[in-house]
Amino acid sequence: MPIETGTKVPGRLECRMVDIRPYHPADRRAVRELCVEAAYGDVPLASFHPDPELFADLMTRYYLEWEPESSWVAAEDGRVVGYLNGCRETRRQRRVQISRVLPAALAGFVARGGLWKAATWRLLRANFGRFPAHAVPALPADFTPDRYPAHLHLGLDAQHRGRDLGHRLVEAFLAQLREARVPGVHAVVLGENTGAAHFFEQLGFQPLAEGAALRRPGQEEAPHKIVYGRRLQAGT
Repeated sequence: MPIETGTKVPGRLECRMVDIRPYHPADRRAVRELCVEAAYGDVPLASFHPDPELFADLMTRYYLEWEPESSWVAAEDGRVVGYLNGCRETRRQRRVQISRVLPAALAGFVARGGLWKAATWRLLRANFGRFPAHAVPALPADFTPDRYPAHLHLGLDAQHRGRDLGHRLVEAFLAQLREARVPGVHAVVLGENTGAAHFFEQLGFQPLAEGAALRRPGQEEAPHKIVYGRRLQAGT
């Protein structure tokens, strides 16, 4: 589904076509890189996280290897500028994440010398007592995905935010879920990311639960995350 976006240049508006299409294995590297780049908005992941590869493994590997049919990308002139990783059944995703993705990701992290990095220990100290819960990552204790079994997360290139691409990616996935008669979907947003909260509210998602989020070293207040959900099938 190609859509037209505008890029301001001196004296004119340059329009380019952006294609919203299903994920293809050739997009894997670009999606992983964009996931790392867009993870914390204006805060570079490298400023506090010890290993971008570990982060990309935990955040994308299930979706790209076990359920690639539920992922979408936005491509401009063949370059991936946005992505949506989706999952139809969160309980299955969590089982695979714990049993397959997490052990392999941690093994790779150790092999790359991650345990000896100062950034690793700074991050561990900042999350002492709750860090293991975020390796999955965990949902808040008071949220169960029974009525909202599907979930999604997405990322956009900084230059392509605010151009309706995120809405198009989400709507493509929601149409897929409706066709499969999935009753509901949820997404997790950092409490400090008010832009993302507004984005999902515009799409008809409602806040359902809150829980602790990963704390970056030096953060004075403990961050929190919000689960937003949207029902897709009436009467279910």
